[in-house]
Amino acid sequence: VSFSCLNSFIGTIRLQVFEHYVIEAHPDDTIPDLRLDRPLNAFVNYCNSIDFNSLTREEHLHLPSLMILFKTLQIWQKQRNRNDLPNTRIEKDEFKKILDQLSHHSAYDIQDKANHLENFEEAKRTVPSRLVNTNLSLTIKELFQDQSCLELSNQTNIFWFIIHAIKLFSENEGQGLLPVRGEVPDMITNTNSYIKLLKIYQEQAKKDCEIVNNYLFDLLKKYNRLSNEYINSYDLVEIYCKNALFLRVLRTTAIKNENDLRDETESNLSWYTGLHLCDLFYEKFRRYPGEFLSDERQFEIDLNDLKQISKKQFSKDFMDDDKQQILEELCRYGASELHSIAAFIGGCCAQEAVKLITHQYIPIDNTLIYNGIQQSINVLKL
Repeated sequence: VSFSCLNSFIGTIRLQVFEHYVIEAHPDDTIPDLRLDRPLNAFVNYCNSIDFNSLTREEHLHLPSLMILFKTLQIWQKQRNRNDLPNTRIEKDEFKKILDQLSHHSAYDIQDKANHLENFEEAKRTVPSRLVNTNLSLTIKELFQDQSCLELSNQTNIFWFIIHAIKLFSENEGQGLLPVRGEVPDMITNTNSYIKLLKIYQEQAKKDCEIVNNYLFDLLKKYNRLSNEYINSYDLVEIYCKNALFLRVLRTTAIKNENDLRDETESNLSWYTGLHLCDLFYEKFRRYPGEFLSDERQFEIDLNDLKQISKKQFSKDFMDDDKQQILEELCRYGASELHSIAAFIGGCCAQEAVKLITHQYIPIDNTLIYNGIQQSINVLKL
C-alpha cells in the first residue's frame, strides 16, 4: 500500500507492504558473471585449445579480451605458484606487464606496433571489473537464512520455494556459488569467437537452471504443491537464476507505528514529523491546522493546539527554533496543495506502484520526503 501526503511545498510517500519480492531489480552497475577466479570447465578447455604462439595475425587481432585475461592469469599464477587473483596495485601492474608481452606478435609490421591493439587494450581496461572474486551477495545470504526459506510449508509463497532450491544448488553443485547468469558482455572480437564464448556460458546457465528446477520439483512434491505451481515453473526458475544475485525481500514497518516517531534534527525528517503532527491534529479537530483561518487569532489558536499535540507525542518538546518555524509554516500552508508538487509526488507514487505490481526494480524502503523549498529528496526507513 502506498500513501502520499502534501502540504504546500512538502510532499511525502509512505510505502507499507507486509512482504514484497523483488525478482528483477535491474541494478545500474553490475559486474559480469564471468568467474575467472573459478572458471567454467568448458571455458578453460576452450582457452587451452588455443595456442597463442601459433595464431595468425588476424586471429591475434580478434582474440576476445576475456580469453586474453584468462591466459594472462594462468601465466601470472604459474609464475607465483598461486591460485588466486592479483589483488594489490603492484600485483595488478605485474599482471598488466605480462598482458603487454602477450600482445607482441612476429607477424605485425612496424605500423601495427606503433598502435595499441584494441582487444589487448580492452583487456587492460577491464581488469577491475573482470578480475573479481565470485561471492554470494549479502542480500542473497540473508534470504538463505530467512525463516521463510528455512521453514517451508504448503502455504509458503513460491518465491521462498525457489530461494530454497537455489540455496540447495549453492550448497551442493554450485560449490558455494549461485547459478551462472549466462551473459557475456560485448567485447572487441569477431562474431564466431563471441558466439562460442556466449554459448559456453549459456549452456552452463541452462544446466544450473535445470538442477535448481529439479530441486524445486522435489520441494513442491514434498509439500503437495505440484498441481498448482510446477506446470510452468521452469520459465520462472530461469528468471530467478538469472537474477539470483539481486533477489531481495522488502518488509516495511506499519504506518500505525509512526506514533512512535522520535524527534530528529535532520531537516526533512522534521518536516515529515510535522506532517504527522498535522494528521494527529486532523484526527482531533477534523480539519488541518490553518485550513480555515478567519483571522490571525485563529492562526495562533491552531499553532498552540499543534504545539500541545507535539508535547504529548514526544518525550521532549518539539520546540527548538527550527522546528517551531516548521510548525508555523505548516499552519500557514493550511493543507494547501501546489500543482507542481502534487504532480511530482503523483509521478513518484505511480512509479512505486509499477515496481510493486511487476516485482521489478527496488521500491523505496519505506518513506520518501520531498522538500520543494530546498529542492531535496530523502528516502528514510522509519
